[in-house]
Amino acid sequence: MNAQRTLAIGDQARPQHEPRERKWRTPGLRMCACMLALCGLAPALPAHAASSADCRVDTSSAQIAFGTYDPLSALPLDAAGTVAVVCDKNNVAVRVELDRGDGGSYLPRQMRSGTSSLAYNLYVDSTRSIVFGNGSGGTQAGTGMTSAIGGGEFRARVPVYGRIAPGLDAAFGSYSDSISVSVTF
Repeated sequence: MNAQRTLAIGDQARPQHEPRERKWRTPGLRMCACMLALCGLAPALPAHAASSADCRVDTSSAQIAFGTYDPLSALPLDAAGTVAVVCDKNNVAVRVELDRGDGGSYLPRQMRSGTSSLAYNLYVDSTRSIVFGNGSGGTQAGTGMTSAIGGGEFRARVPVYGRIAPGLDAAFGSYSDSISVSVTF
């Protein structure tokens, strides 16, 4: 059985009453880069449960803000966030998958501001060499394992690293992209 529900930004997903597989959806994960302004990230997290653990997806630390992009800079613009899954059991394996976003491609993803676009990408590693995706097309899903955080709860943190390459010809504006995130535990 599958169940879906929409959550507001920052809400936490809890399993409903299905015994084997569960799904949740929140509004789109937003990646922002702003020219001369700051933007935030609104995460989206459908979760699928195959374990017997009672888990929730914590989107509060998944917010990524690239900040101001300078097309004349010789350095890339980097940002990072974390998808956290909190469970009632230890050693629960967590898999996080990201989709292509509104631009329809992993290589590279595209943020939009009106008719303008700005290439960027998300990575599973801090060196930003492995594209964060669903395991297809040269991408890799993020993984984690829950460990104790106290109070009978266990958390897995899966980092998301973002980068906008230097020297891109970008028009002034606020750029964003919607990314769907799937979490399996």
